[in-house]
Order: sequence, then structure tokens, then C-alpha cells
Amino acid sequence: MRKEEIKEMVLDQFQISGKEFIGRKRIPNVINARKAYSYLLSRNMRSMTLSEIGDDFGKDHSMIIYYIKCAYNHIYADNSFATKVNLIETVIREEKKPVVDKKEVFMSGVDWSGVIKELNQVYA
Repeated sequence: MRKEEIKEMVLDQFQISGKEFIGRKRIPNVINARKAYSYLLSRNMRSMTLSEIGDDFGKDHSMIIYYIKCAYNHIYADNSFATKVNLIETVIREEKKPVVDKKEVFMSGVDWSGVIKELNQVYA
């Protein structure tokens, strides 16, 4: 998943425009969208530096660190914020999952009865 797609999902969830996102407005909904975006990119786009994340809306790396810390705290304090972020994260995770052909898995020669017995012992 590309950062543009993540940005679009954040804008949609927080119901703001791209212009507001990169603008100077400091209203709570816009700030929360920036926090969520910074948090999501830092967790899912590991190759990006904090400065690169900040370049998308004109912030430096120290502000991105602050946004990420605030997002962590906000997730635990505000259910609405947490729900929005978790929804986006779920979509990102689904995009990253490799597509596996069920037929191929079951034809791979794995002794599934042995695997099931081991799992039952572990979780007993």
C-alpha cells in the first residue's frame, strides 16, 4: 500500500480535505488526522524517515515524533480516534497479506492431523 492511499483513507475517516490537511488550520479534526497519518506511516512504512513523513504536510521530524506520541496516547484515551485508526490499520494489513490458494496449501503434503494435535496440546 502506498502512502497516498493511506492518506486518502485518513482524509476520508476524519472527513477533511487535502487542502485542510496540508494547510495551517489547527482545529482538532485536522490535527487528529495528521496524528493518525504520522502514526500509521511510522508503523506501516518502515522505510520512510520521519522527515519524509513530515514533508507531506510541511512539518519537521520533531513534530512528527510529537504527533506519533500523541497518537499513541489518543488511541488509549479516545475510542472514536482508536476506531478510525484501527479501521485504517486493518485495511492496510489486509492489503499486505499474501494471497494463498487454499487448494495449494492442502495439497502441499502437510500432515494436518499432527498439526491439530500439537495445537490442542499447546492450548489445552
